[in-house]
Amino acid sequence: MHILFLTPSFPPKIGGGERYAHMLATRLTREGHCVTVITGDAQREDDFWRPQKPGPVTETQEGMLRVIRCPMAGLPGGFAALSLWRKAMIVRSALPGPQIAQLEQMARRVPHIPALADALATLGETPDLVHAFNLSWEYPLIEARRYAAQHDLPLVVTPFYHPGTERRDRVALNHTMAHQRRVLSEADAVTT
Repeated sequence: MHILFLTPSFPPKIGGGERYAHMLATRLTREGHCVTVITGDAQREDDFWRPQKPGPVTETQEGMLRVIRCPMAGLPGGFAALSLWRKAMIVRSALPGPQIAQLEQMARRVPHIPALADALATLGETPDLVHAFNLSWEYPLIEARRYAAQHDLPLVVTPFYHPGTERRDRVALNHTMAHQRRVLSEADAVTT
């Protein structure tokens, strides 16, 4: 089976989500599956928001694990701009009426990985299954949902969801926006 992972970052950047995705990919390849990972090229946490000139897309292959790293662009204004952008998304999600299309456009900067859609479009062999990770940096999830729907593929989501302590606290609001709920509700499976 050929499995496509979409995740905002992947080792060597170290974090819990990155370790989890890497361990799962490694296990799947040991069991004979082919895994392609499309990810950002973040090496440290501030690469998600630090403005930077994007470099080239890079690709590595280790056995049955292929990793396509798309350059991160950050945001003009850095972390402060990202925080304001995120607050605007939360407000947009709370407005009456349909907001998903606008939220998905805004999510293209969370994180800002300009080459991600092109990497998917030029992937080559269509995988058998799409697995997306990390609801708080949701742009890869949005693209995973689109790609899976376009190719009629099953979608698995591992959200690394933090529910917060109360229904309307800041953490909960960051993970329960309309476009995020859409990805979760349309997924064929959600893992925890």
